[in-house]
Amino acid sequence: GEPFYGPDDGDEWGTLPGVKGKTLVDTATLKVKLLKVGSYSCEVLSGLSLIASHLVIWYHCEERLYDLPEELDQLKSRLNLVPNRKARDLERNRTLLDGDSSDSAEESGPESGDSEGHSEGSQGRLVE
Repeated sequence: GEPFYGPDDGDEWGTLPGVKGKTLVDTATLKVKLLKVGSYSCEVLSGLSLIASHLVIWYHCEERLYDLPEELDQLKSRLNLVPNRKARDLERNRTLLDGDSSDSAEESGPESGDSEGHSEGSQGRLVE
């Protein structure tokens, strides 16, 4: 078949007196301009679709609703920078799991776990 546009339909570049280097002497025909605008519009539409896809995935993901701690609690307590009740409770639960009975189970009441008496172990698993 025949090409969409011929060699004379594109931009014409050349030299002009008094101007250094090549410059645009004559612009492309309407067919080529429409092709360029259509190509650019498709690129913009693809980029916007990619952003919209990411936003839809983010909006519907379960992890978006998690309330994670903003600080490294266990690291702070090990370095003794500030007193940290959550990290202390995690350490107490770890010793209870290991069989060390130096702390009683009543001391780690419901404030160290969730409302059902579960507490988070040292590796992030739920322990009853």
